[in-house]
Amino acid sequence: MDARSSRVVRAASFYWAWRVITMLMITALAIPPATAAADPPGSTVVVRREGDPFCPTRTLMSGNVVIPVGCYVLSVLRDARGTFLAFAPPDAGVSPGQRVRLDTPAGPGLKARLLLMPLSTTAELVPLDTITLVTAQVQYLRMQVAIVLTGLAVPIGPIEIQQY
Repeated sequence: MDARSSRVVRAASFYWAWRVITMLMITALAIPPATAAADPPGSTVVVRREGDPFCPTRTLMSGNVVIPVGCYVLSVLRDARGTFLAFAPPDAGVSPGQRVRLDTPAGPGLKARLLLMPLSTTAELVPLDTITLVTAQVQYLRMQVAIVLTGLAVPIGPIEIQQY
């Protein structure tokens, strides 16, 4: 075998090795990473920090409370009737880390813009007649949304809401 044909054989070997490595890399990148075994199939978990918008793409319903499609910030409200998960419009004027008193002149106007879902808790999450934004883990299941409220004195949840 002369020097010229030896170079051709080496070039062809390098070319095929390069193609095999490239195909292996493409295949490895195409395979999705393994998900946590604790999550049921078809679920996605998203963390919403205080003030981050929560935008359900389907109507949510729990009991007689209907949450239409749109964007909201998640908050906790406590008044004389009880404690509620409040879905507030993003422009409601509640800032992260702030507690807004509802017994001020602006309180009734803000309260009228909220969608309230009752929470069953004996813990005092916020003072009476106040609202505060909360951090939440939102898990999207096939026909449900499960919300776990974190960042409070006592974690609350999961609150299971049906999607329609």
